[in-house]
Amino acid sequence: TALADAYPYLVISESSLKKVNELLKDSDNETLPMNRFRPNIVIKGVPEFSEYNTNDLQNTNRDYILGLRKTCQRCKITTIDQANGEIRNPKQPLKLLSAINPFPEAGGYFGQYAVLISGENRTIKIGDELIYST
Repeated sequence: TALADAYPYLVISESSLKKVNELLKDSDNETLPMNRFRPNIVIKGVPEFSEYNTNDLQNTNRDYILGLRKTCQRCKITTIDQANGEIRNPKQPLKLLSAINPFPEAGGYFGQYAVLISGENRTIKIGDELIYST
């Protein structure tokens, strides 16, 4: 348990990764796949970085509610290619994430930690439609 995160879920939107990749590409850096950030819930169809301004996520059937609680400070693992262990650029994406950080704390942040508020023993499925609440 020494390496366990404080929260059971990490939520990232596809649009947020797309924006990060656009910024990386604009500064002549390679783009990154979602697995570099290791989320266990990926959402699509929302504006970039909207996960930072959301309190709760629930599916439209209200089977479960996730509470988005804290932004994830990123570590060096994001610099490592998950397929081969290679580190092509030890500074990216951490340098970019620090530069675009909208939070008062210094560092590179990306994704939102979440907890299950209700819906124990329910299944989160690919394709679930979600409702954001702020």
